[in-house]
Amino acid sequence: MGAGTSCFHGFCHGVAVLGGIFAYFTLEQREDPKFTFRLMVVKTLYPGATALEVENQVTDRLEKKLQELPNLDYVRSYSKPGESVIFVTPREDIPATEIAYLWYQVRKKIADIKPSMPPGVIGPFSTMSLETPIVYCMPSLGKILVIRNLRTLLIRHGNKFCV
Repeated sequence: MGAGTSCFHGFCHGVAVLGGIFAYFTLEQREDPKFTFRLMVVKTLYPGATALEVENQVTDRLEKKLQELPNLDYVRSYSKPGESVIFVTPREDIPATEIAYLWYQVRKKIADIKPSMPPGVIGPFSTMSLETPIVYCMPSLGKILVIRNLRTLLIRHGNKFCV
């Protein structure tokens, strides 16, 4: 290797170090990336009701109320016995800065119709951030981890435990 190659490697290392220092001091340091969640899920429970009752008394009424908002692209839903789930999606041309206000308007519409829901209805609940699904998943994940750990423990130690 010649002296030219050494100089070139030294130059490349120097550029990489300077680039790293520049990036360290200029890039945003956020725990989570900055993005907008463009889907809201509205879930309502109606224990003891059939799928048709849920559809007619809960889902349709919520959908009609939400469709009054002008900035929604579409509202998709399904009903099953005792449960209604509605997916609310804003139009693509709505800027990310206005999405939080749109979700506020959706929650207001939900609050407006909530007192007129049939007796026994639980909710509606809306989720539009990433924190809520994580809270829903964590108990299940914990249960899975406990079951896996218990199974591993039983396999390792044979029939020494009474379950």
